[in-house]
Amino acid sequence: MKYHHQLYFSILFFFALNFSYGQEKYGYFYLDSVKIELPQYVKEEHEKVFLTDSLTKILQHKSQEFALSYTVIEEHREWTPEEIDSLSRSLENQQKSIQAFQLKAMGIISDREKNFDKEIKQYISEKVVLFCEAKGISYIFPKQILMYQSKDCDYTSEFIKFLKTE
Repeated sequence: MKYHHQLYFSILFFFALNFSYGQEKYGYFYLDSVKIELPQYVKEEHEKVFLTDSLTKILQHKSQEFALSYTVIEEHREWTPEEIDSLSRSLENQQKSIQAFQLKAMGIISDREKNFDKEIKQYISEKVVLFCEAKGISYIFPKQILMYQSKDCDYTSEFIKFLKTE
C-alpha cells in the first residue's frame, strides 16, 4: 500500500511540475550520496565502529567469565543440593547479566544511529535552503524511488561541492 501512495504522489507531483513549468526551477539529490560525503558522517561511522568494537570486547570478556564459571566446577566432587542450587543461581544470574548487557549495547547503538540520522537530515535540510538561494533554484528534494525526474534536475554533485565549501 505504501508504494501506491508513493506512485500517486509521484504522478501528482509530475503533473504539478508540468503545470508550473518555467515558473519554478526545481531539482533533486541523492540523500545517501550526500550523507556519505559529509565529514561528520564519516566521523560518526568511525565512532560507531569503535563503540561496537568496545562493546563487543566487553561482551566477550563477560562471556569468558561465564565460561570460566563452568570450568571451576569439579566433575568428580559430590555436591550438596544447596551448593547445586547456589551454583545454578549464580550461573543463571551471569547469563542474565550478559543478556542484559547485550540488549543495552544494542539499544545504545540503535539510539545513537537514530539521533545522528535525525541530526544529519536536519543539517542537510538547512544547507538545502542555502544551496537553493545560492543557485537560484526554487527547491530541491531527496530523490524518491518511484518519482519521475529528469537527469538534468540532479543536483547531487553540485550540492556535495557546495557542502564541502561551506
